[in-house]
Amino acid sequence: MKSTKPIILLAFANDHVDNASYLRNLIYEKNRLQAALEPIEDTLCQVKILTNASIDNIFNTFQKIQNQVAIFHYGGHASGDMLMLENELGEHGFAHSVGLAPFLAKQQGLKMVFINGCSSKEQAEKMIDLGVPIVIGTSEEINDKLATMLSTRFYNGLATGRSIEQAWQEAIDYIKTKKGDTSGTRGLKLNRKHTEEIPWLMYVRKGSEGVKEWNLPAAAKNPLFGLPDLKKVDLPDKPFVFLRPYNAAYAPLFFGR
Repeated sequence: MKSTKPIILLAFANDHVDNASYLRNLIYEKNRLQAALEPIEDTLCQVKILTNASIDNIFNTFQKIQNQVAIFHYGGHASGDMLMLENELGEHGFAHSVGLAPFLAKQQGLKMVFINGCSSKEQAEKMIDLGVPIVIGTSEEINDKLATMLSTRFYNGLATGRSIEQAWQEAIDYIKTKKGDTSGTRGLKLNRKHTEEIPWLMYVRKGSEGVKEWNLPAAAKNPLFGLPDLKKVDLPDKPFVFLRPYNAAYAPLFFGR
């Protein structure tokens, strides 16, 4: 039977051509996001990971899943109009937003796109204009280490049942607390000065503000998520107490109002 739980698709692509542009923290980002989501996999969501993301395997994955992807995350080099993916030979495989943006906008189940790469503001705005409800993009170059910290904190938040908005605000607060080293960026040969205090921005399509309250427990239809399990006790001989009040001994039997 096909699962109806939301899918989080994580795609990562590194630069295996230019050693100076190789992102040392990208493997840590993949591992940490995987670790953050692993405890809730199968109960609240499914997680699919593309470690050497290419145009073909991203398109193939979306087409096979049939509108079940709720969040698409990309980690790697980016610019205003493209993502730097890989090809089958491990070389550069640039994904141009002129095609990728409308493709993502057509995915009916998609709630959010997270572009964790440099200077992706233009792509984010294009996706919003075309219909993606929420896109996280960047206004300038971003630090490789901070990018890993931010995304890890965000997905840790989602995994505890927080909404997109709550998880995002906590991730931003965390980065403002930790911000330090600014060497090593995820840009495509950019040479810009840092002007934003926090270059990551959440773009929300007009009319889609309610999507900020989207959360995994509600999407997975699991209203008991986060509540402690009932203690295992011997069940009473008679499940009905009629006019007498139910007490703790009857908790495993109780349902309704």
